[in-house]
This record gives sequence, structure tokens and C-alpha cells, in this order.
Amino acid sequence: MEFIAKAHAENPVCLLTTHNGTSMATRPMVLNFDPILGYYMGTRKGSRKLEQLAANGDVNVLVGKQGMTASCYCQILATCTASTDPWVRYQAWRDNFTQFGYTGVEDPNFVVLLLTIDTVQFVDMKTFKQETVQIAQPLILITGASGNNGKKVAEMLLASKQARVRVGVRDPAKVADLQAKGAEVVTLDWNTPATITTAFNKVDRIFLLAPIQLTWVGIFQAAVETAKREGTKFICEFSGLGANSSSPMFLSAEHGRCEDLVKGSGIPFTILQPTFFADNWPNFNGATVKKDSAVYGASGDGKTAFVATEDISAVATGVLLNPTTYAGQTLIITAAEALTAAECVDVISKVIAKPVKYVDLPAEAYGKALEGHGMPEKLAQGMMDLETVKKNGWATVVTDVVKRVTGKEPIPLSKYIADHKAAFL
Repeated sequence: MEFIAKAHAENPVCLLTTHNGTSMATRPMVLNFDPILGYYMGTRKGSRKLEQLAANGDVNVLVGKQGMTASCYCQILATCTASTDPWVRYQAWRDNFTQFGYTGVEDPNFVVLLLTIDTVQFVDMKTFKQETVQIAQPLILITGASGNNGKKVAEMLLASKQARVRVGVRDPAKVADLQAKGAEVVTLDWNTPATITTAFNKVDRIFLLAPIQLTWVGIFQAAVETAKREGTKFICEFSGLGANSSSPMFLSAEHGRCEDLVKGSGIPFTILQPTFFADNWPNFNGATVKKDSAVYGASGDGKTAFVATEDISAVATGVLLNPTTYAGQTLIITAAEALTAAECVDVISKVIAKPVKYVDLPAEAYGKALEGHGMPEKLAQGMMDLETVKKNGWATVVTDVVKRVTGKEPIPLSKYIADHKAAFL
């Protein structure tokens, strides 16, 4: 029973979440130790959630380092328990094991009968007694939870009921709603090392999203060092499209340096590279549509597949709940269609039934306008660079990541604008 106790203590929630899709009644599933999750699991293909396994009549069964189905086990158990003599039971088990095609398999330690989100029921094959163990779910830390993306990821994880959620923010009062939904809230101030240690304590997986400021490489360095020290098993990094530490563009280079830190940490990781946010349209342009019936930019005829925060967060949630599936990958997150700024403005115009024009400015004039609204010069330069990325056609990429990870099509811009129509009126 030491094996099951150790597995549950380290990272139990996905103890039996995989199935190789073949008939387990004819051959066993060999389980291997997974360094990312910290326990034994089977083939990575056909991964299933615990509730899906529990609902399925053919529940996976763990026998030492081998597996079989509950139905097959029950047939064998019927003869094993016909005698009270331990040796006769053992011989009956071995005979029946061979009969069902399980040759050369080590003696069983225990057999799992039922899996739910909260418990696992199994039979100790030494005593033939049934036991139930409470499952402790993985602890996931969400940084940046007071912002749009971080908060949405926290909400989705809480709704999934497949993980314990801890959110680290500078001002806990800003996430009182998440606490009310069941999240553990801790103070996380990147300028105060003690709070970083507390936030990262005993965390299994991290959603790493730094606050927007002039530089965040120092934040990532502190995060990676602390994660290594605390034994974190997986990092999901929120980066950006085009991240490259050698880029002459400030934001791209900053994202690239952060990615390099995560990749060099030795901790299994997935990098998320969302393209431009659909949320930028109501958030940054709603006021000018109201005031001038216009949207100002500097992206020319460049096309972009603007993606909604909801889709980005759904991908992040899928990755955090299935780290082995996406470990080592960089996922570029986009909508299904790339549009020019003028085409996007046409969508806004049609949705609000009001003429709206797109005004394309020289990059320098656009940057000066941002500074005039209080944006620091370096960040304004970064925003100008982003407009250049779009203008030069470097953001035209369209991927199937949203559909592949979440099983749903990404939200079209027309629907997103319609859902946020009030911001433009």
C-alpha cells in the first residue's frame, strides 16, 4: 500500500487518467513513472478525466505496475475468494491470471474498482479487503489573477473542480470574488521575496503571468528560482506571439528572455503565445468610437486573428489540467480568421449599426498620441512595435490550438463585439 499512498501524496488527481484504447481484458496496460506528474501512468494517448473513467463501465485497474479492467478482475476474484487458504487463493489468482492472458506479470498489490473526482476504491490483494482513499487534487498557483487573463483561468479551474486553486496577488481585496468561489488567496508582491516563497510553497503547477511594466525578466528569474527550490512540477507561461530574446522590439525581446528562463529551468513547461486580444477593441477603442466614431491605429493593411480572453484562458486551463499532454510545446493561440484593422472596424460598425471609420496613423504619431494619454515612453514604443508587427504581416498566423485543446471553435470577432456592444455606445 506504500505505492498508492506515495502516489496520492505527491500528485494524485490523475493517478489513473489514461487508457490505451485497447481491450484490457486481453492484455495489460504497462504503467510507467511520469516525471512531470510524479506518479505511474499508462500511454499518453486517449487521456481521460477521472469522471469519464468513473462513468465508463470499463474502469482502469492498477495491479503493481500493470493494469486490467474491473470486469476482468471480478471474474478472477470469484475463484480467488472461493477458499480461505491464502496459498490456494494465490494459486487461483495465478491460474486465472494466465487464463486471461496475463503471463509474466508481477504479483498484484491492489486493484482499483472505482474512481471519482474525490475518491478511489480499491482492493488490497494481500488481505482481499476493500478500502477507499480520499484523493487530494493538484495545487495550482495562478499569478496575475487580478487581471483579465489570470482571473479567467482561476475561474475556469475552480469550475472544473479538478484542482485546488491558489491565487497570488499584491492586493487580496481585488480577488475577493475568487476567494468566495473557493480559491486560496495569498499576497504575492514580486518585490518582496518572502511573499514569493509563501505563494509558491508546495505548489504542483504554476500559471506564470507577469504584470505589465517596463521589464519583467527579474520577476521571471525570481519565479523560476523559487519554483525550482519548492519542487514545482510544471510551469505554464503566458508569453506573447513573436517572443524572441534577440528581437530589436522591446516587448518581443522581453517575452523571449522570459521564455529562455523558463525553458532553461529544468522544470517541465508549456509556453502560451496568444496573438492580439479581441478584448483590445472595446477596452482601448470604445471611447474613441463613442466620441469620434473612429478607431485610430498604425497597422495599415496587416491582418491579425484577434483572439478572445475566454479562449486564451480555456487553453491555459486545458494545459494546466493536462500538463503531460502539452509539456515542451509552444502553443500559438489565435482566432480562426485573420482580419485587417479596417475589416475589424467594419464589424464594429455593423454590430452597433453606426458608421465607424478606421484612421491609420504614422507609427510615430500613434506613439506620441499614446504618450499624450499618460503611457510611459518605453511602453508606448512597445505598442508602436506591435502595430508594426501587424502592419508587416507578422501576425497573420491562424492555428487550431483553441479547437485542439478545448474541443471548441474560437469565438469569432463578430460575436465578441456583439457581446461587448455596450462599450461602443
